[in-house]
Amino acid sequence: MLRFSGIVIILFMQMMLHGCSGGVDGDTVEFVQEIKNRKSKVLEPTPALPQAQSFKYKAADFRDPFETFVVAATESEPKSDNQVVGPDLHRVREALESFPLDSLQMVGTLERAGEFFVLLRDNVGTVHTVTIGNYVGQNAGKIGKITETAIEITEWLPSGKGGLKEHMTVLPLMKKGEETSPGK
Repeated sequence: MLRFSGIVIILFMQMMLHGCSGGVDGDTVEFVQEIKNRKSKVLEPTPALPQAQSFKYKAADFRDPFETFVVAATESEPKSDNQVVGPDLHRVREALESFPLDSLQMVGTLERAGEFFVLLRDNVGTVHTVTIGNYVGQNAGKIGKITETAIEITEWLPSGKGGLKEHMTVLPLMKKGEETSPGK
């Protein structure tokens, strides 16, 4: 049996080698010769590009349209105690300032070494830890006071006279029965 399988293997290898030893067929040789005999085409030169016109930017001294526009009260307007110039526009914005204040929910508080921290859930469902001095909401709301049941936030709202005014907002702790799903 072993001798028979050895003969079969030798015959198989001879057939494989015989298939590889054949010459190239005539159609392939003709095709290659035809391609070599073709004349090459002359390409037209690429057209010259038109000269770009220069443009001088003249609006460099104008107000940047992407900066928040705050108008201070004029001298003829009497300033009230709750109307001031505006928030610091050059500070780095914090993560919770991208959410509207009414979409944030106070879900808990923490205390560490006498300092209170607040757990706020955004409309996506992520819980963030903040403390006094952090900014929340889209109106530059700054956390001013934290208690176990609420936080006080000072926001900057339009004054109606072209400027901004400070506005105090209280965000209460959500009770278990009041909890809503994120985004509601």
